[in-house]
Amino acid sequence: MEKRSLKTTETKKQSKVLAAKSYYAVFPNVFCYLQDYAHEYKGKRAQDINGKECKNSTGPGVCFADADNEAPQCYIEDGLLSPCGIPKCIWDYKCYSQNGVNYRGDETTINATKTSYMIFTKHFNCTCESWNDDFPTKHPGTHPRDAGMDKYGLRSVYCRNPNPEKYSQPWCYVGVGQNHDLCEDFAKTTASEVCPYTKKCTTEKYYTQADGRI
Repeated sequence: MEKRSLKTTETKKQSKVLAAKSYYAVFPNVFCYLQDYAHEYKGKRAQDINGKECKNSTGPGVCFADADNEAPQCYIEDGLLSPCGIPKCIWDYKCYSQNGVNYRGDETTINATKTSYMIFTKHFNCTCESWNDDFPTKHPGTHPRDAGMDKYGLRSVYCRNPNPEKYSQPWCYVGVGQNHDLCEDFAKTTASEVCPYTKKCTTEKYYTQADGRI
């Protein structure tokens, strides 16, 4: 009887993990908010951290974030904001889900190689090029006024995926923040590369974040 109970518990746990994975992969930024991208929070939580109902000028309200560096909050009285207690995301920050379009982590490095005399291969790292820069790689459509900058979180030199038709994980253009001369030469033949140090989210990471919230 005890073995059956343990098996049932484990089955329920696995189902919960899969449910979390499926839900969060389709609806990222719902039960959590992404660090430095809080304005992308899409959740519908309507209570503050103490359980008080959120309000707006016409009636019930929901939690929101106006600035990227603040946690979601809501009005519980006229002019009185209160934090909602929504946690920071693990997925799409510590790891990426699906094809990495929603990834907002801080990874900035790609791998590169240089072959000499047809036999000697040197391996080194290059820093990503800033999305609104054109050196050493010229590229269209990713400048400050372009819509894609906000849609795909294109900031600084972070790995992102604004081209899911071509890439299935975060990538970036080759920059020269480290190993300047080697990376500048590498960029002449390889404009962009996937970011090898970004990891795809596992069911364990989904479950860690989702535990108790679904």
